[in-house]
Amino acid sequence: MPMRRAGPSIQGCHNCYSFFVIFRALAALCEPGHLPLPVQLYGASYVVLSMNEYSPRIYRDFTPRYAEMDDDGVATPVAMMGLLEETAVAHCDEAGWDVYRLRREGYGWMMLEGGFSMDRYPGYKEKFTIETWMTGARLFYGHRGFEVKDEAGAAIGRAWSLWVFYDLARGRPSPVL
Repeated sequence: MPMRRAGPSIQGCHNCYSFFVIFRALAALCEPGHLPLPVQLYGASYVVLSMNEYSPRIYRDFTPRYAEMDDDGVATPVAMMGLLEETAVAHCDEAGWDVYRLRREGYGWMMLEGGFSMDRYPGYKEKFTIETWMTGARLFYGHRGFEVKDEAGAAIGRAWSLWVFYDLARGRPSPVL
């Protein structure tokens, strides 16, 4: 019997129990000696950057592979989730906090919930782009947005996720300023 893929949208990705260390810490923790505040030199002084200044949108181009297709030749929801994660990791890398550096510092992000909605899934060898950005952060939490665009630049999907910043040694959330 052929496998059936999920419908056009997956909400509340509660099956994502894996620990993902894929987001960059955006600011220092309350305790001294931890992750540095994001700063930029303006004239002769350094200024702490806001979230929007420090979290620009990044783009990543993809072409689905055969292993990511269903029987009809379109990308599966599971494949799309992996590509969304890959784009978020690229965002971390570009910000200077790859997943391994963050982990060496003793921190990580755990996904609490998320979802995505696709108007249509990309077909086999169809070029498309995933765009991601931080939509906000508060106390222990970070929000991330995504948009999936076809080769012509038309939006074909969107996603969101809610994450908690986590202290690995203490086994509990840590504040993100």
